[in-house]
Parts: sequence; structure tokens; C-alpha cells
Amino acid sequence: MSHGLEIAVLGAVGLNGDNLLQLIAKRGLPVARLHALDSGDCLGRKVDFGGKLLPLDDYRDFSFAGIDLAIACSPLPAEVVERIGEQGCTLLGPVDTLPDAGDGSPLILADVNGDRMAPAKGATILAPSALPSVLASLLSPLHDEAGLREVNATWIGPVSNDGQRAVEGLALETAQLLGGKPAEARAYSEKIAFNLLARGADGEADAFRSLWGSLWGEGLEFSFAYAVAPLFFGDLISLTLTLDQSMDELSFRRLLSSPPWAREVKASGPFELSSARGIGGDKVLFGGIRVLNERGDRFGFWAGLDGQRFGLALNLTKIAEILAKNLFISYS
Repeated sequence: MSHGLEIAVLGAVGLNGDNLLQLIAKRGLPVARLHALDSGDCLGRKVDFGGKLLPLDDYRDFSFAGIDLAIACSPLPAEVVERIGEQGCTLLGPVDTLPDAGDGSPLILADVNGDRMAPAKGATILAPSALPSVLASLLSPLHDEAGLREVNATWIGPVSNDGQRAVEGLALETAQLLGGKPAEARAYSEKIAFNLLARGADGEADAFRSLWGSLWGEGLEFSFAYAVAPLFFGDLISLTLTLDQSMDELSFRRLLSSPPWAREVKASGPFELSSARGIGGDKVLFGGIRVLNERGDRFGFWAGLDGQRFGLALNLTKIAEILAKNLFISYS
């Protein structure tokens, strides 16, 4: 009889690893022991897990025998992925960290198709990356109730969505400019400090279409634009939707706020939604809801959230909770 998981977090240093460790501790996932793993220059450091500092081990020579669940937070070498499977450890990670893993099984979004997950021990479980996870989570309650025909999304994302190098680049550029010195572009082809950089988003759009198709089939018209803002954390998304069924604004508001992670921002004056209000949280704030036609089948609204924490780390944590309940832990 087991009452806790032996978990290894690979890529524990960095934004995604830190988010995951915080959420595992916060949500009370039953953990008997947690191993923080990474590689390269970060070895020798320690990471915080629920107020306890854990030493880092090198995943390149770590034994996964006896580990229940390994969670990847950064891309892994193929030989590490292979060794995890050979040693009988279940592997979980976003698809962009494990591009050659899996057996064609559908991507798992815990709140949408997590109840249909029936993996065996030692299997590889793939989750969507952050951006498609966020959009699918936001849109799934609307699709279930009223159906969706068309979605137009404009996403303004922080540099943290592009990793630690982009965060450090913004910090250096900002310090140079505020110090009266010319700034050099660090993480992008142009300076990001005090600029808004539009970029191609075909890869992200294709990833969302693929996820949506696997969950609900084809038929959704989807357009997507993405811009990087000189923000360290916090995402803002503008969404315009066309529904299969019409409804009034009050019904739409209730439906949008029905998930436990959704909360409407209500302002007595002009509508204001700051992405900073979602930083470090695992909730989505939304507001600015408006009906865009007389038929009541076209709506627009804004969402503010911490995209990496909500879309990636929270989904991985929820999948781990499902695995703990259904695969690893017996309370009988």
C-alpha cells in the first residue's frame, strides 16, 4: 500500500520547473519524495519546494528505477527519454519537450479529457504546450454548451513565454536604456525593451488546431495573431467568438465563469484588465464582455492570466493528481 508518489522533476531550474514545484506543493499532491533534476551549469544550486530547499541531481546519470513519475519541464535528450522508459518510470511532459516520445496517443488536457486517460505504468503521457492548453481550456465550456463555429484570437504575451534567456534579455536591455546607454537586442532580432514585437504564430496556431481537432473534431475556423510585450510575466488575450447557438449576455457571462479557475473582473468605471493581476496565479481573469450582433451568437471578451503557470504547470499538476488517484496510490 502506497500513500505517496516518488516524483522526479526534470528541468527543475527555470520558469516552468519553478511553476510546477510551486503548484505541486500548493495543491497538496501526495508526494513521498521529490527529486529535482537538471543538467549543465545550474547543477550545484538548490530549488525551493514548499519551503524546503532541494539539491539538484543530474538527470543524465540519474537512475529512474523506483521512481513512479518523471515530469519534464524542458526538452530532454532522446537517450534520457529512452532510459526513463527502460527503467519502468512513467513519463509526463508537454509535447514540445518530448517531440519523439509517445505512441500516437491523444494529448491530455486534464479538465477536458483527463477522465479518459488510462495509462499503464511506464507509459509516456503527452500534454499540450501552454498556448493551446490555455485556449482550449477557455473555449471548452463554451463549446460544450453552445458550440463554436469561429474563433479569432489576439495574444499579447510576456517574454517569459520564450524562456529564461528572453527574461534576462529584457532585464539587460531595460537597464541599459534606463541608464542612458544604447541597448542591444539580446533574445530577439530587435530590441524588446519598450517595444511590442509582432511575430509569426503559424506554429502555435497549428498546435491549437491539432489539439482542438483531437478533442472535438474538425470544423472550427480559427485565426491567431501573437505579439511579444516588454513584460516579464502576464498574458492578455482578446477573443472574438461565433457560437452555434445564440444566447443573451448574462447567460454567456455565467457560462464563461462556470469553471472554478475563471473569475470575471467587474469595474464600476471603464473596463480595466491588467495581466499583472494574473501573475503567479492559477486562475483566469476575464472582462470586457460584449455582444457583437443582434442574433446573440457573436461575443468578444478579454482574458488575463499567467499563461505558463495556468496553461502548462497547472495542467501537468492536474494530470499527476489523476495518475496518483487512478494508477499509483491505493488507500484500501
